[in-house]
Amino acid sequence: MPDWLIDAVRNGWITGFAVAILVVEAGALLALRHRLRLDAGPVVFNAISGIALMVALGNALAEPRNYALVVLCLSVAFAAHIGDVVTRIRRLP
Repeated sequence: MPDWLIDAVRNGWITGFAVAILVVEAGALLALRHRLRLDAGPVVFNAISGIALMVALGNALAEPRNYALVVLCLSVAFAAHIGDVVTRIRRLP
């Protein structure tokens, strides 16, 4: 593995890049949701969950580790996941 990639993982900054991609993806899906016939709820809940997981991973990898923020982000991700599941269940016939 290249040194720059090892540093990116070790320092946790690569997760910031992943968060940026998730934000762009969610924005694009929300902008196109009428054309794609998507509900905003699952897109938003999924984006929040993914972003929270990436922030938790970044804080778990970076030195010094901020475990309180890791726990907070994992809790937010779990709550967003539950919101996504509930939204999908309500759409069932």
